[in-house]
Parts: sequence; structure tokens; C-alpha cells
Amino acid sequence: MTGPTGNRFDGGRSCPDPNSVGLADTKRLIALLDSQPITKGLKVWATEFGWETNPPDKGSQAISTAKQALWIPEAFDYLERTKRVTVGISYVLTDPDALYDFQSGTYTSSGKKKPSFFAFQRMISSDVMSVKRGGAVNLWAKSNINHTKTVLQYSANGKYGWRTLPSKRAADGSIRRVLRMTKTLCFATYDGVMTEDGTVRGPSRCVKVVR
Repeated sequence: MTGPTGNRFDGGRSCPDPNSVGLADTKRLIALLDSQPITKGLKVWATEFGWETNPPDKGSQAISTAKQALWIPEAFDYLERTKRVTVGISYVLTDPDALYDFQSGTYTSSGKKKPSFFAFQRMISSDVMSVKRGGAVNLWAKSNINHTKTVLQYSANGKYGWRTLPSKRAADGSIRRVLRMTKTLCFATYDGVMTEDGTVRGPSRCVKVVR
């Protein structure tokens, strides 16, 4: 299974079937729509996308719950950047009991929260996981707990010493920021609201600086 942009770059394919459309094919779909007068400029809905996780599914297409938590914010970041996708719907909320179904929920069938649940609450995305010193990283953050209080924060290790990165919120509460990297940093979305698990900040996402 590939990530939302086809192994982290535009131009990849997320579906082996040439007639199928996955997230990584969104820009191709938009180009096809715009090639015909009757569909040019139409808004797009991305519905029922997701990735099965292991556990519980042990099939060859399943990914780790940690990777699912990384890819879901990436997906919404990517869809928003197209400026044509107005609705994004992940499939499903809770894993079905039957393993032949699609195990892509943010809850297990027993009701346990996967890491992706917390990634949904306070989404953070970067377009790269590593960059050369002085290189740029594109960051996107959004709180779905209190979107009017979304703040982008950074830390050297993703555990403590968090500082706020001055950023401007969009009308929907999301933040986009391009940052030149001089050292490895971790980023997270902060909203100041104490949730049931005792956190005010989402899971961190680290970008490594390499020589």
C-alpha cells in the first residue's frame, strides 16, 4: 500500500488498476475533469479512503497503526492543497468484527483507540521526513478539537521544551508554514484544550536534518 501521495511524491499511483482512482491519483482526476467542458472546474469529494491496519488484519495490504496515524493527516493535507477537494471522508470509524471487511477504523472492534484517533484530533503533516541542512519543509496543522485555537509548536525531541512557531491561521483554523531546517525538530498541533487522555497537544511528527 502506498501513502496518500503515492510513496510521498506526486506522480505515484495508489491503485494498480489503471481504471481505479486513489488519493495519489487526485491531480490526474482533476486534470481529466478539466479537459472536458461539462466537468471543468467541478468540485471533488474524496470518500471512503483508508488503510487497513495490522493489527488486526494480517494481510499483505495492511500497514502498522503508527503508519496509519502518519498517513491520515498527510491525506487531508494533500487533499486541501489541491484546492478542489471540498469533502474528505475516511473509511471507517470502528473496525468491523469480520476480518474479511476493511479494518481501517480509528477504533478497534473492541472500542480501543488506535494512534490515528489522536492524529485525527490534532492533525500534523509534513511533506518530507528528512531534509538536508537548510532545506525547506512544508508543514500543515489543524486542531479538530478547537480549530480556532490551532497553534503549531516545535520541540527538539517531541517530548518536552515545546515552543510556538509564529503562524497565521486560515479561515478554517488550519496553519500552513514553510520552514528552513537547520536541525532536527519535531512538530505538533496544540490547542490548549485538556482532553480525556490528559493532553493539550497532538502526537509529534519529526523531520530529520541530514548532511
